[in-house]
Amino acid sequence: MFMNYNIYIFVLCFFGGICVSTFAQSDDVSYHKAPVTKDTSKIREYDWLQNVSVGGGFGLQIGSYTYIQLSPQISYHFTDWLSSGVGFSYMFIQYKDGLAPPISAHFFGGSVFTEAFFLRYLCAHVEYQLINYKEDWWKPNINNKRLWSNNLMVGGGYYQKPSDNYAIYLLLLYNFTDTPDQDVLGNPVVKAGFSIWLK
Repeated sequence: MFMNYNIYIFVLCFFGGICVSTFAQSDDVSYHKAPVTKDTSKIREYDWLQNVSVGGGFGLQIGSYTYIQLSPQISYHFTDWLSSGVGFSYMFIQYKDGLAPPISAHFFGGSVFTEAFFLRYLCAHVEYQLINYKEDWWKPNINNKRLWSNNLMVGGGYYQKPSDNYAIYLLLLYNFTDTPDQDVLGNPVVKAGFSIWLK
């Protein structure tokens, strides 16, 4: 009889230990479960500001022929090799010839462009630019009529990005819509400038 009680006690302890062990394991699993949180790393990774760059070019020459140019622009980079953007242009030209009164003119306008980058240091560039200018600006007259010059430029050149934050470029473009009565930019068009990433 005493033997049977020992067997019962042994069986109860054995199954009781298994139950305790099972519940303890399930408690451990539930205890280590982290609360569900929203992963923001991908949101930060695709932050649109990381794809935006600002920059442009400028030019300055002072003397008998004075030339001032400002060309700010902003670009959105869809991929590492393709971007599009808009720009603004302002030019001031003044020419002095001896004792004659100086001739000066103001040019301004805007543009849209697309660029493709390849082989690390090369860039293809397509741009459409509108420029407002004074008719017969190179003549000393009082004609204040202003015209619009349409310029479709295609070309490419050197583009280098020394770091993730900035890039420099030098482009040679051909102006397909250049006409004698709208000869504002001439041919070819040379552009040099820089880009800085906002983030």
